[in-house]
Amino acid sequence: MDFVKWPEQKRSGHFFCCNNEKKKTGLKGEQVMEIVFSDSARGSLLLSQAFGRGAYPGNRNFGVAFSDGHEPTTAELKEIQRQAGEQERRKWERSIPMQGQLEIACFALKLSVGDISETIPGPLRQASLEKYFTCWRNGDKPWSAQTMEQAATSLEKLRAQAAAGKPLRIWYSDCPDELCGFYWLMELLESMENCGPVSAVYLPHYEEREDGCVVEYTGWHEIHPGDWGHCLSLEKTVPDAFKRTCANRWRALQQENAPLRAVLNGRLVSAPEELYDSFIRREIAKEKTEFQEACVIGNVIGRQNLKISDAWIAYRIENMVQKGEFEAVTQPEPDDPVYHRILRKK
Repeated sequence: MDFVKWPEQKRSGHFFCCNNEKKKTGLKGEQVMEIVFSDSARGSLLLSQAFGRGAYPGNRNFGVAFSDGHEPTTAELKEIQRQAGEQERRKWERSIPMQGQLEIACFALKLSVGDISETIPGPLRQASLEKYFTCWRNGDKPWSAQTMEQAATSLEKLRAQAAAGKPLRIWYSDCPDELCGFYWLMELLESMENCGPVSAVYLPHYEEREDGCVVEYTGWHEIHPGDWGHCLSLEKTVPDAFKRTCANRWRALQQENAPLRAVLNGRLVSAPEELYDSFIRREIAKEKTEFQEACVIGNVIGRQNLKISDAWIAYRIENMVQKGEFEAVTQPEPDDPVYHRILRKK
């Protein structure tokens, strides 16, 4: 099944409607539960309730970074700040704030990696998070426990919402973590005897801005708080047949239980851990003998657009280090991610 054939929309295009028509939150006037698959998406969605309400509060502080090491002049900084403030003001004025007090269920389970044999994510899921994301969190097990606790609380609320016949709205994309979360949730909802209406908002590949600039997105975690309300124009009801198809696909992936799941040719498939290694090595090949691991990770994310996390890239580079392909020249500070170090090619 090619998941992009539903909803009926193009894989790419100008996706933000620019009118100021307010769309009600929920179906049939009921309070909808919003479902997202990352902490960043949850945070942005929460901010969307206030962004754009009232008069623009004025310029905010903006950070500036130059990839070529250029030191900007005072005049350059002022101009950059002016342009950023003007862009933020336009965002504020064209924003459609999300209505009501949002009820959000967040499942930041990163189901594209690790063991997925559990029907309800539990100890095996937490073990996968700890295994694959220690490079990111530097062995921070409390983070994975907190993620699991948040998911368990969200699941309890979701079940109550569905059992009461109240609507659910799922925000997903072809980012592997979000698509896996969507399929997992379809399997869960498909098995419920009583479930209220389910709708979904699929994120197209890019936004064409008013100034002609085209911005690509890898998932809902990158969406500005002022744009969630506009995206409601893309909401579609999830047909029962589509729900069953996704549920069956997820069960097949559970049986295969590969170490990785990826979107290839528009299809969510099982894959080996080494799938993205060639892309990582391609960026490392461009570096000098000694290189900053964090820069390589940023280049893989920015240039390759694989829609995978920095944590997974760091995990694979660590695997290469363990195999003797590279050696660490420096070590990160205790509270920094493991990839804050310099590596040397052998």
